[in-house]
Amino acid sequence: MLKHRRPQAILARLGRSLPTEAPGPAPPTPRAGRFAYNLLFRWFVGLNMDDPIWDPTVFTKNRQRLLGGEVATAFLERVVAQARHPAPRRSRTRR
Repeated sequence: MLKHRRPQAILARLGRSLPTEAPGPAPPTPRAGRFAYNLLFRWFVGLNMDDPIWDPTVFTKNRQRLLGGEVATAFLERVVAQARHPAPRRSRTRR
């Protein structure tokens, strides 16, 4: 019966019968996702897997010292200056 049909019709029918997406890997469980996020965070802040996490009071002491110094003032002044006078955007043209 198939030999009487056109080859294009057979290919079209075959194409419609195939799944539109290949099945991907299963989504991670919440615990696996949290573990991957924690590893990414440790990498970002420069911690090894077995390094202890610092105490939250370290942030409080460092924040108070940073905000009381000249570094924070200079940084925030530059942020405000950039917000007031943004750099001109470059136009993207297709070639």
